[in-house]
Amino acid sequence: MRKILAAFAAFLTFSTALAFSDVGSGDPHKNAIEYLARHSVVAGFSDGEFKSRQRITRAELAKIVVGVRGENPSPREFNSCFADVAGEWFARFVCSAKNENWIDGYSDGAFRPGAEVDRAEAAKIVVNALGVALDDSTKFSDVADEWFAPFANTMRARNLFDGTIFSAGQKITRGEVAEIIFRALVVKNFGESKFISTLVDDFDFDISPAAIVASTLDFANSENANLRITKWRLKTDGWTVQPTLEFNGKQFSFATPQNYAAALQKIRNHFRVTQNYYFDEAIDEYIAEFETAFKFFSATDTIGISPSPVARPFSPGAAIGNSADFTDTDLADESAVAARGGPAVKIGAASIYIGYETLPPLNKNPVLVSFTDGKQNWVRRDYETSSDESVGYGLLADGENLFAVFTSRGVEENINFDFRRFAKKGWLFEYGEGSGKQIAVIAKINSNNGDVLAATFLSARRSSGETEIAVVKDLRMSGENLVVQADVWHSPRRTSGQPMDFYPNAENPPFDYEIEFTPDLRTAVRAEAPGFGR
Repeated sequence: MRKILAAFAAFLTFSTALAFSDVGSGDPHKNAIEYLARHSVVAGFSDGEFKSRQRITRAELAKIVVGVRGENPSPREFNSCFADVAGEWFARFVCSAKNENWIDGYSDGAFRPGAEVDRAEAAKIVVNALGVALDDSTKFSDVADEWFAPFANTMRARNLFDGTIFSAGQKITRGEVAEIIFRALVVKNFGESKFISTLVDDFDFDISPAAIVASTLDFANSENANLRITKWRLKTDGWTVQPTLEFNGKQFSFATPQNYAAALQKIRNHFRVTQNYYFDEAIDEYIAEFETAFKFFSATDTIGISPSPVARPFSPGAAIGNSADFTDTDLADESAVAARGGPAVKIGAASIYIGYETLPPLNKNPVLVSFTDGKQNWVRRDYETSSDESVGYGLLADGENLFAVFTSRGVEENINFDFRRFAKKGWLFEYGEGSGKQIAVIAKINSNNGDVLAATFLSARRSSGETEIAVVKDLRMSGENLVVQADVWHSPRRTSGQPMDFYPNAENPPFDYEIEFTPDLRTAVRAEAPGFGR
């Protein structure tokens, strides 16, 4: 908590318990410097200053990252590892960091301990040493395909470094290094995807950096990572034996299935950035197995994929969002239905709501319900009643047109009980090869009674031919045609239904995909995805 700071008038340096004389309330790195000093990760100079704006050397950075990990390497074991590192005060830190593959030397065998560190070097060393999961979902404008790109862009995506320009060759200061490390530790401590300043208000400044690192996933030296997952056993509302995940020599257990799935997702994203396709594909299989086993998950929280922010009721056009759980809700009471907070639209005088009900033992079935002036017009629970889990999470009302978006995982049995009966003449008339991955079903609905007038499946496709994830983000009308915007995690489909060609300039998944259908959903007239051939 922030109040913990007030309980301490000073923080440790090498030789004094006084606060740094040059780190005042106006210093942008004050929290970071004082937190790391308190835990003896950084220290000041003999004049009582920290010298936040002074450039940091390679030896100093090695000492700091080893200190963050809580290690105290023996000078007898770590003392001579580079041509210019042999017995100096920094030798044990440099050699320990080298042993962990956090730092490298130069081609001439030297380490150059007194050389100043640039931002590119600092990004790689800090990300590796703290085990920060790589993320390139947001990128610096001046970083392309250089060797440091995965590390630099991770700092941008996780908000460990301010600004949109990285300036890789610029020398980095002691204060900037402290700030990056502090933000990374806060992110890891709370399990968040990126740093936001409000997290500091709830951060426990008493917890040590080493304790944070020890209790979180560690991606250091992960190119040769070891991943092992134990088996689990199920009961109706969870597991009877919790799985453990062993990664990089550390074991983790999870209180909830969602936490376990989130950890798998984080590992998969890391290896996607490193282009380690072996681990990427392997974890895909773990997640697919996991999703199949735990059908009681909502369609949007299983592996961290959410179609879009929660929709506000009565969007003037499309409402796409997290599905509303109508289980045990009185569907004749509009106020009770609206209170579930799911997507809803108005078409004429009618208000339309979409969601799902959970049925025993572990199944979800979609629900659509209509009201006018608080009186129920109709309710439909019969769109999908097979063992294939399905929810409704999107609506579009435009004039007389009403379209709805549902999910499917392809666990199909009898065509009379799933969406295939509505999509017989659709652009894609069935789920496709494989099963277990969440895809979309788009249906045109008669707003007077809820009947399905037309439907099509929407999915991506692997090179193996198996069906892959597609999550609808938006719907809109273009004249009489329906335009669908979606996120896909493998090759989007051409208008013919075949996969598009992947081009080298495609961004990392999820890929933006836009496809335009005729009103009867039988024909796709346009399909576009940046980075893919049409």
